[in-house]
Amino acid sequence: MAALEGVLTVEIAGRVSRPRVCLHQWAHPRLANLPARVWSAGQQRLLDAVSTRAFVQDANELEMQKASARYVHVSCLPGCGKTEAIVYSAHCLAIDHGLHVAVACLTGVLVSLYSERLPEIEHITVQTIHCLFNVALKQDPAAYMPPGRRRSDDAFHFEEISLIGGFLWALVLRALYELPQRPVIVLAGDFGQLQPLGDSGRLQCIAEHGDIEQVFLEEHVKQRTCDAVLNDFIASIRSRQPTRAELASFFEGRMLGRRLVKAVKYCLTLAASGRRLTWLCATHRTAQRVNIAYLGALGYGGDFEHVQDTIPGDPGIGSYRMLIRPGMQIRLSRNLAKSRGFVNGALGEVQDVYCSQRNQVVVSLLLTSGIIVLVHPICVDKKVFLPCSDGYSVTVRKAQGATWGGMLL
Repeated sequence: MAALEGVLTVEIAGRVSRPRVCLHQWAHPRLANLPARVWSAGQQRLLDAVSTRAFVQDANELEMQKASARYVHVSCLPGCGKTEAIVYSAHCLAIDHGLHVAVACLTGVLVSLYSERLPEIEHITVQTIHCLFNVALKQDPAAYMPPGRRRSDDAFHFEEISLIGGFLWALVLRALYELPQRPVIVLAGDFGQLQPLGDSGRLQCIAEHGDIEQVFLEEHVKQRTCDAVLNDFIASIRSRQPTRAELASFFEGRMLGRRLVKAVKYCLTLAASGRRLTWLCATHRTAQRVNIAYLGALGYGGDFEHVQDTIPGDPGIGSYRMLIRPGMQIRLSRNLAKSRGFVNGALGEVQDVYCSQRNQVVVSLLLTSGIIVLVHPICVDKKVFLPCSDGYSVTVRKAQGATWGGMLL
């Protein structure tokens, strides 16, 4: 590969191919500063609550306070500006108060989201919860040792806490209790949304405890959707199961029928007019069915086992052989470079295929953030595969906390 006049090109057999992508797209730009915002009343209450806890005049008073006095729990309906308020809260603590702030996210997609929105400041760390607190995926609780580097952090923002399981939170809580500095702790999330299987009641009891300040964000004047029917439906199902009549009323006129292929073709016609939709699936197997239906509708067929230039996808989500072509949507499946946006769940469109041989496929992927990353095979446990899958569908877990223009169930 060679760089000519700020454009990436590929040299094959002594000749330079057509221009590919601009070199600046390979860089990961960070904001220089945050723009001014008009806050809702709830967002302002959150910013004030966090700022008040950050300002400590007497360390003796801090020692006399209850542990719950350092906590703030913020919840809201979808689209009420929680993420933006958390971003400005972390920025305020770091810039105005000179504190070290850690933003803990459960998924790599959220890490990428906050990294894009926050200016590059030395005092702010954005990482997954497992990375921040040194928790292995199959952690033995008896052998867990909280990391000492968290002693330098003065505030923690935990995002989408409804997804944190009881086992993981018990280890995080152990690490927080051992910190001598009594940090400010912001718990952001709504337990009326998706929750993990298993014990998550302990964290909910802490977050909704009567001694912890509760901040609820109301609808913002600039919320993402103005669909009143959708907003009312989301608000109602937060506290109770909808009746059959309510489900029938809401989904009337929103049904695409029982035939997957027909529904996929209809979505492709919407995509051609500029309206891109993402399928929301309960399992990886269902998501794979949707992806194969899309590839068939696009004319690529569905069985790539014997196609020459294919490669296995991530074994963690099916390991079926993938055919990669320019213009296809693929979704990354590993957290390999969180600072650049190469995170599990990130969506992008294939720009160019630089190498296309059996089990040796190298492509450039334009992420929805505008950054281009290089996707190539990796080897884990003696298995060689691309760390991605087809990107026309996503599981419920990976979609949590993200913003989508349109969804199909």
